[in-house]
Amino acid sequence: YIEPAVSLEQQKHEVQASISASQNNLSMIPESIGELSKLKTLELAENSLSGLPENLQKLRSLASLDLRSNPLVSSISQSKQISLDRSSSIFLLAILLKLGALRNLRLLDYEEDLLRSLRELLDGPVLDLTDRQLRVLPHDFGQLQGVREVRLQRNLLQVIPPSICNMSLTHLMLAENKLSGLPLDIGNLQRLKKTRPHKQPFNRAARQHWSTL
Repeated sequence: YIEPAVSLEQQKHEVQASISASQNNLSMIPESIGELSKLKTLELAENSLSGLPENLQKLRSLASLDLRSNPLVSSISQSKQISLDRSSSIFLLAILLKLGALRNLRLLDYEEDLLRSLRELLDGPVLDLTDRQLRVLPHDFGQLQGVREVRLQRNLLQVIPPSICNMSLTHLMLAENKLSGLPLDIGNLQRLKKTRPHKQPFNRAARQHWSTL
């Protein structure tokens, strides 16, 4: 990891509308990038990035992101079918496209089909995030109103965002995580047909709500 002339850590202490860190041989972006809530433009082209930090999903003001000429882009573009199982970074980009302000995502010179596939990832009735090593979900995850089945087995989640209780889910699968409880409004999921907590050590309040399902 080689920092640019003006490092991301230095820039986070200022009110930034844009960061230009292209052509710096960067191999990673620090999780602290998520603290730049006002960031609108992020230029990371021609680096050595093979992944993206989870906190990238917090940049809901980000309107323009340039990731051209990075190993991450090559792995996405060479895939015959865009899939959430391909890379957790794909999920992060899809979240930003769906829930954030991101309108200008530059990956390749000719990328219309790729961007369309990224957007469609979160538009179907089934969202499969099984075995993605996810530690957190976006706080406004519940805005994915078209989703009816959420598969979150075999991740590292400790909490589920309360907004998930606003969805019209019929299936919610949570096996093999690190959950200590469920949102207190879990009982609002009246259409829920199948849940799989797999013997999670829920707290008392969550167990009471769970027992009403």
